[in-house]
Amino acid sequence: MFKLAIMLTSVFILSACAVNFKEPKKANIIDDINMVVIPTGTFEMGVSNFRQKFDFLKLYVKDHCLRCDNYDKRKTWCPEEHCQHTVYVNAFKIDKYEVTNKEYDECVKAKKCTPAHRDDKKCGIFNKSYLSCTSSPDDDDVCSPSSKGVSVFNDEETGESIVGAILPDTFRGENQPVVCVDWYQAKQYCEWRGKRLPTEAEWEKAAKGGKNTLYPWGDDIKDLCKYANVKSITLPDGSHTCELPNKNKTTSVGSFNPNDCGLYDMIGNVAEWVSDWYKSDYYSVSSSENPQGPDEPEKEFLGPRKVIRGGSWTYFQPERLHSFSRDSGYIGRVWDQQGIRCVKSIEVE
Repeated sequence: MFKLAIMLTSVFILSACAVNFKEPKKANIIDDINMVVIPTGTFEMGVSNFRQKFDFLKLYVKDHCLRCDNYDKRKTWCPEEHCQHTVYVNAFKIDKYEVTNKEYDECVKAKKCTPAHRDDKKCGIFNKSYLSCTSSPDDDDVCSPSSKGVSVFNDEETGESIVGAILPDTFRGENQPVVCVDWYQAKQYCEWRGKRLPTEAEWEKAAKGGKNTLYPWGDDIKDLCKYANVKSITLPDGSHTCELPNKNKTTSVGSFNPNDCGLYDMIGNVAEWVSDWYKSDYYSVSSSENPQGPDEPEKEFLGPRKVIRGGSWTYFQPERLHSFSRDSGYIGRVWDQQGIRCVKSIEVE
């Protein structure tokens, strides 16, 4: 009954991003300066009534995909993030900014983190133009093994043959987000800071900024240029958003406007590892209170995957930039698109 009262009360304070909390006894004040409090409460995780509000979603989201309690696997497959469910999440703090190269390298210098894969030719490179690769404009995920600065190696976990490269200097600025880190490295860094990776539910609640909007900033994709470092977006009517000056690389963290909770780069710049294992149908069986993700990953030939949130500088499809959009990555794989944001649990007074 007490929990129910808290949940009902939280509905009225969801738009607020700060309440009174009791700090943990061993809180690291220095690390907490650039963190934002996300209060205890419920929120709607996944898609909601956007299908009726936005014409371009009507074909993308079917009727039986809207609520998890109506989810029917016998019907046409649903994108899993479109199965909406009400989730209760305890209060937590989340980093305002994505972890930077400088911050990550401090962990390496302290011998608590392994180096990011910038120089061992094991980082997947999205944009081949950096590597003098030749290919069609629509095929920019990998380079030819004969391209300059590129190598082929076998993934230690899956045995898969991977094309990697040295990370270009354009990604190595001190205040640019660290990339070329796998999930283990992301977890290791957050733990060194006395923090942890966010759960998928925590990440989405923070991204929505206390609102239930299509994007972290609101419902209009045309505002994208103010809030996110992504590639030029083609809209359903064939028009384009503004041409962003840094569309082919990451930018310094905090270069764009924050959401209503004061969080920067929740969409774009780099996609962010979270703690949850990835399972395509997890939303239909998710716990309604502090969900931690599946107990184990889906069994796949190429190995287990973790959830990745927030899109990256490489994204150009509007439907992949929603506050509720999901992606996944093989747990030991590294790309020039994937980075880190940490959280910390806190106690409510």
